[in-house]
Amino acid sequence: MAAEVLRSATSVARAGILRRFRRAVLADPLALTGVTIITLLVLLAVFGPWIAPYPAQGQGESNVAARMLPPSATHLFGTDGLGRDMLSRVMVGARPALAVSVLVVLLAMLIGVPLGALAGYRRGRLDALIMRVTDLFLAFPPLLLAMAIVAALGPGLDHAALALAISWWPWYARLARGTATSLRERSFVEAARSMGVSEVQILRRHIIPNSITPILVQATIDIGTVILAAGSLAFLGLGAAPPTPDWGLMVADGRTYILDQWWPSRVWRSSWRCSRSTSWATCWWTCSTRGARGERADAVGPRPCRVVCHTRRDHNRPRRRQP
Repeated sequence: MAAEVLRSATSVARAGILRRFRRAVLADPLALTGVTIITLLVLLAVFGPWIAPYPAQGQGESNVAARMLPPSATHLFGTDGLGRDMLSRVMVGARPALAVSVLVVLLAMLIGVPLGALAGYRRGRLDALIMRVTDLFLAFPPLLLAMAIVAALGPGLDHAALALAISWWPWYARLARGTATSLRERSFVEAARSMGVSEVQILRRHIIPNSITPILVQATIDIGTVILAAGSLAFLGLGAAPPTPDWGLMVADGRTYILDQWWPSRVWRSSWRCSRSTSWATCWWTCSTRGARGERADAVGPRPCRVVCHTRRDHNRPRRRQP
């Protein structure tokens, strides 16, 4: 009986979160634009090999008879130096670009968030040790550090993803540490500590879940940035290898013809800019929905702002005089 009640309460809570999420998206045009672009990008990454006009050319099959054709009705984005349809290459290349960026961000969060939360909660020597290691990684530019790691491990898409994750985790550690430092003095954390709850449970149930909002904002920004960084490594020959449909590798191939045929490099640069603008639009929506007050204060998660707002209204409301 208790399990059924708990299951029904969980389903009602999830329905409420989805309802608030949908209301927040429909109420903000920028939010709707960001979610629409992300949905299209995800659908393109999932179904790109099936909806591309020339799937075989998108995977790397050459067609020398149609090399370097300008954009036309047959090839909307033109063809590259091997006669491959560039629209198909862009659509098929969206899957590895998005997969690598999501994988890098998830790995960076899995490394940085627990370390930062532990440092902010424990403080003392452990905090100093973790933060000094973080400062050591932050002393190097992330792309330069990733280049050094890939040069040591060898070129490849998996090595590039691992190198980017290693160079990306310090930001999440810093962010989680700052949030955990402020949360460790909150009343619910002190209550859990006084009841004898272990530090691992406090971190898992109280500190990390309440730190997720700024971490999600940072992860949203990093999705587009990691796509650019992975493409930069591929451009330098340290990432994906031919014939993988990687956007950075396609820019490197198109620079040979940039003076005579402009379309190869312009198409890939447009794809990069689209991914970056998508992440910024989503970040703006996340900040607006999470930071606003009222109905859009918390599209996901608890809603303490309503209580605060109502309390302020009641406090500012003039009181009636007693007869």
